Formats: sequence, structure tokens, C-alpha cells
Amino acid sequence: MILSGHAKMITERFQFKYPIIQAPMAGITTAEMVAQACEIGILGSLGAGMLEPSAIKSTVEKIRQLTNKPFNINLFIINDHPKHDWDKLDIEKLQKLHTSLNLPPLELLMCAEKTGGFNLVN
Repeated sequence: MILSGHAKMITERFQFKYPIIQAPMAGITTAEMVAQACEIGILGSLGAGMLEPSAIKSTVEKIRQLTNKPFNINLFIINDHPKHDWDKLDIEKLQKLHTSLNLPPLELLMCAEKTGGFNLVN
């Protein structure tokens, strides 16, 4: 498989074989499902938006027992939450940091924050 652009960067950085993300389905994703996805070469994802913090912690611990591969924890915010005032942040400085870490463009983070969701790759 020949990859280019973001697909190549992501698969190389997180060391998975295929540029596929297993859907993080809140309420039905299990530790076993996430670990198995990782083991076959895609990014496994825990849908954690409806879990209590203690349940997130125990599920992550179980995933780590089942695989040593990176995985995604998908969180979303259901209730109102404080928004960042992007105008007060030094966007140029943040963009340089994102670039130095080979992260996706800062605009994606800003968009995710506006929609009330974000992902963590563990």
C-alpha cells in the first residue's frame, strides 16, 4: 500500500499498518475491541464520552494489558463548557509548536473545540 500526506505521517508516527481508525462508539466500545483493532494494524479507539472517569481509567488499564500498541481515547462534551478565547492566544507560537511536533494544523484543534470534541492518542 502506497501512502502519502497525512495518512503516511500518521501511520508512521503511531506505528500502525493501515490508515484506518476503528470508530470510537460511545456506550458499546470494549477494551477487547480496541485492543484487537490495534493488533490487526489499525488505530483502535475507545468511545469514552459516556464513561465515568473511573471507568475510563479501568478500561484504559485493560486495553494496556491486552496490547502495547497506541490507541485513541475519544472524548466529547455533552454539557456547556467554557470555550477558549482564541483571539487572546498566541496562535503563531502555538502553530510553531504544532509544526515542530509534526501535529496536524492548529486549525483542526480550533474546529474540534468549537464542535465540543477532541481525541487523545495514547
